[in-house]
Amino acid sequence: MREAASIHEATQVGHRHCERLGAVLSVGFPALVYFGRDRLSPQVLALVLVLIVWFRKKIAFGMRPSPWLLAGGLLLAFLALGRNDVLPLKLYPVW
Repeated sequence: MREAASIHEATQVGHRHCERLGAVLSVGFPALVYFGRDRLSPQVLALVLVLIVWFRKKIAFGMRPSPWLLAGGLLLAFLALGRNDVLPLKLYPVW
């Protein structure tokens, strides 16, 4: 019984850390794009956007994310990856 309780507690702690990381990435993404566009390649920034979309789908911050927001985020990330351009990344909303 104790092992199951400790596993459940560890899962809860990990879930909270994922929520916090997702929130920090979501809120900090515009600053990352603005300050990192000259230092980081658009591919790296697009991969960060894919991570944000995954966190929003996985964690959802207590609500169900819009499928259009998820699809739009992935489309913008793939456009940035394919075109090697930072412009699609600037169009993603913070939410």
